[in-house]
Amino acid sequence: MKEALFNVPIDMPFRGPLEFKRDNFEYRCKVDGDFDWFNGAEEIFKNGIKVYECVFHGGLIV
Repeated sequence: MKEALFNVPIDMPFRGPLEFKRDNFEYRCKVDGDFDWFNGAEEIFKNGIKVYECVFHGGLIV
């Protein structure tokens, strides 16, 4: 679902949007924190069945 990653919201530039749907696929992303320190998870579903999951974290290096 590369298309989901091309629709990154300006106010949440971590991965993809909170939710994105195309045909029988659905992308979901949850993020806690801000750009200084954040963690989150993204999931991809096909026909309602989870087919992918990624847990991520990051932040600024000062």
